[in-house]
Amino acid sequence: MLVAVPRVLGGLRKYREVASLGLGSQVLNALGVLALTLLGHAAADVYGASGYISYAGVAGVAAGVLYPMVIGRPGFRWWRSAAAGGALFVLALGTFYAVIFARSGVYQGVGAPIGYSVVVLMAIGGALLTVAATYAVRLACLGVPKAFAGISIVPNLGLLLGTLLSALGLVVGAPAFLLLLPAIGWSLACAAEVLVVREVNRRHSRIESVPIATGGSSHGLPTHASGLIMGLVVSTVVPPALLSAIAPLGEGTIYWAAVILKLSTSVVGLGVSSVLLVDYTWARRPEGSPRVLAGLALTASVLLAGAVTIGPTIHEVGATVLVALAMLILYGIIIVVLRQANAERRSGRILAKVLVDGAASAFLVWALTQSPSMTRFLAVFCVSYAVCIVMCTSGRSERMLKGLGFVTGTLAVALVVWV
Repeated sequence: MLVAVPRVLGGLRKYREVASLGLGSQVLNALGVLALTLLGHAAADVYGASGYISYAGVAGVAAGVLYPMVIGRPGFRWWRSAAAGGALFVLALGTFYAVIFARSGVYQGVGAPIGYSVVVLMAIGGALLTVAATYAVRLACLGVPKAFAGISIVPNLGLLLGTLLSALGLVVGAPAFLLLLPAIGWSLACAAEVLVVREVNRRHSRIESVPIATGGSSHGLPTHASGLIMGLVVSTVVPPALLSAIAPLGEGTIYWAAVILKLSTSVVGLGVSSVLLVDYTWARRPEGSPRVLAGLALTASVLLAGAVTIGPTIHEVGATVLVALAMLILYGIIIVVLRQANAERRSGRILAKVLVDGAASAFLVWALTQSPSMTRFLAVFCVSYAVCIVMCTSGRSERMLKGLGFVTGTLAVALVVWV
């Protein structure tokens, strides 16, 4: 057994650089988000809501659409079109939600001019970061994942520095427009990140990949792309809508809900995604582990059953903690499930998942507005993750996982609608 220890450590060493970059990015993100409280709850609410928009290009376009679509297709060549399309999507999303947030009363504490400006600046930075992330995806597929793992380190540093300068200015009585400094720092840092990734991409432009056997096939590409793009729309539109739905719970609620959701999922995603980012390239693809995932899904089912038993009306804090833990477990599961489904090009299942998830989310957002609470807010995410597990798994080896996904989804719906 002792002889095997160096072998295990050696196997983990290949993930160290990617995990370290991801950890550094998450630490800076956490510091930046927490520092926003120095600007007051009203400003923190605006930045918390616009945070989803600013990361829509990285999390949605690059990681959610482009990387899954091209990981099995080494012949992909439309990188400039993908970068431009992703950037335009983030800008359109920012414009749309700038208006939605105004109508929802998100800007009340800071004023409409400051509120609109923050959302627009964060969206501009997000568009630039999308361009950088697009070319970082190409590097990851070639077996150079470090650029994508550390894609948000510089932007998060810009946001943090801008927040600290803004807080210092407000302490000495500077004008309120200094609340824009975090957004300005974010945008400038995102522009710098484009230059950094461009240089790294240039240095690795001549890397030759060894594609997997079926990697060059374009079979099912339109269906696959349609499913991923529709999934992007659902995954970027629903979270801000959910945050708006819990606004009646009081000032600061949106900020803390966004912080809890962002930081917790980032911690889970860091470990899982670091491994998958290294293991999945154009040259190789690992085998799945349905038994381990089924065990995790069973744990999530038990946690949700406990939350249903005590209910948010009986013990709000206890139910919220149980649902939060279940949500994190399910989030880790779907990262693996989706990566495997995309690598195997299960295009039809991915499209079906998006359609079911979109319909369910629309209904659950409405249900949340009727009776908002943190427990129900987190339970909506559990439903979405359960739908992914049910719709994207296939084959005899994943039958147990599919069944447990149905159980967790049913329990989560019960929390939102009936409990």
